[in-house]
Amino acid sequence: MRFSAKELAGLGDYFVINVSSPNTPGLRDLQNTKALEPIIEAVLNEIGSTPLLVKIAPDLADEDALEIADLVKKKGLAGMIAANTTISRSGLSAKPSELNQAGGLSGPVLAPRARELTQLLRERLGEDKTLISVGGIETQDEIRARLELGADLVQVYTGFVYGGPFWPKRIQRGL
Repeated sequence: MRFSAKELAGLGDYFVINVSSPNTPGLRDLQNTKALEPIIEAVLNEIGSTPLLVKIAPDLADEDALEIADLVKKKGLAGMIAANTTISRSGLSAKPSELNQAGGLSGPVLAPRARELTQLLRERLGEDKTLISVGGIETQDEIRARLELGADLVQVYTGFVYGGPFWPKRIQRGL
């Protein structure tokens, strides 16, 4: 990460340490605060005053998410992004062979946990840290809900993919 941060320093408006992808073997192990802290320090040393955020997985226990929030505050980071794709298959109806597939799921299945994390993290981070909520955002109502729960910004992907290139404009009209 240090190499990437050094190469990209000065080129971004902000940087994100994303240790939440289930599609990279072993990456989620870095969400442990003991593993994450030296990564944060290395990146901060390279990017200077450029804002830095940490993106976490929805599959973290509340206590683990709160530990990362405390680390974000301790290290003076700009904030957090919650939550990336989930490895949970809870509540899905499919063939057992389909439920056992590797990789993360995005979209509506992620929304309930992403809302929980948004509220939990806002309470812990306070108002001075940026909180970006992501996961299962497909409607204007969902955007409003995330903002009401304390998100400063929302990040979308699946809604955009399935909604097409004019989806953001349709959403914006209703806000």
